[in-house]
Amino acid sequence: MCVLLALAAAPLAARAQPAARPARIVFLLFGRRPPGPVPAITNRFLDAFKQGMRELGHVEGKTFVIEPRWSSNKVEDVAKEVAAFQPDVILTNEIVARVARQAAPAVPIVLDWGDPVAGGLAKSLAWPGGNVTGLATLNQDTSPKLLELLLAVVPKLSRVAVLANPNFPSYATGLKNLQNAGRQAGVELLPIEVRSVEEIDSGFAR
Repeated sequence: MCVLLALAAAPLAARAQPAARPARIVFLLFGRRPPGPVPAITNRFLDAFKQGMRELGHVEGKTFVIEPRWSSNKVEDVAKEVAAFQPDVILTNEIVARVARQAAPAVPIVLDWGDPVAGGLAKSLAWPGGNVTGLATLNQDTSPKLLELLLAVVPKLSRVAVLANPNFPSYATGLKNLQNAGRQAGVELLPIEVRSVEEIDSGFAR
């Protein structure tokens, strides 16, 4: 979290004396905006981010403003959202970051999760290069541990369904590592691909 907040705060300090306008941060999410208020999970991420900014001495509305935006996985759509808000920093996930980098190559992009190396967004975790930084979840390395935890709770476990989005850059590696762990433990894995919210119910039905 320190890396994420430090980058987001960098342009703020430059404008502190005095600021022509508050630093503008776009929280770019994948998909269409749901009707009604901002979803609870989005609020949780936004609340944590805003708390970190407050701890760094920044005041929402004065030194920074943050705008949730929804966009498809198309460069032109992301470019439209970015152009509409003209952000100083884009906060997003691994999926949207790939097209956001093409749409706004000069704007710093901060990941709230994902695997930037596997997704081709960074050369390495130590020296990412380019305009993308943030947090790496490394799900492909931790997925075998999840199976280990399941076996600790249910020792006689024989079949496990793996619900995941194959569009994630780290999907193939994570599934391969999980399948290797399953073979060693004698557990059959059932991959269930879910590419949209609408496919979740059918995935659970399987």
